[in-house]
Amino acid sequence: MESVIASGVLALLVVAGLNATGALGAARRDLGDRALAAGLAAALLSEITSKPYEDPTNAEGKLGQESDETLARDAFDDVDDYAGLMESPPLDASGIALTTEAGWEQSVDVRFATFDGGAITEISDDLGLKQITVTVKLRGKVMASFSAIRARGWDDAKP
Repeated sequence: MESVIASGVLALLVVAGLNATGALGAARRDLGDRALAAGLAAALLSEITSKPYEDPTNAEGKLGQESDETLARDAFDDVDDYAGLMESPPLDASGIALTTEAGWEQSVDVRFATFDGGAITEISDDLGLKQITVTVKLRGKVMASFSAIRARGWDDAKP
């Protein structure tokens, strides 16, 4: 009888240990996925914020690509050309996939914004600020979302 009880207790301990190991593995995988997502989001946001505030040759004062532009990302020449960009899998500027695992997606939202000293607010008119948000998802779950503000004045201040 004692050996049956001992076997039962041992089985419970083995199952609990396996569950803990499985949970640890899942947490480690999630942490790795979040790190990858943060890297993808940061790289794309850096690419976007390195572009001029508005089209250098044809500033139409609207968000999105100008009427004379193509959809090719390597031809994007200003911040708001990225508005509405959605890629699955995430790509670099030249079109090379940055991950081979299925289910990854990156998207970009660009909006006109204003800053009143305490908060950033979305507005409909261009007053010289754009808020850029890059979101990276894995199988529909947001893994990273980074935002930046880009000012027209920054282009004027660059040497």
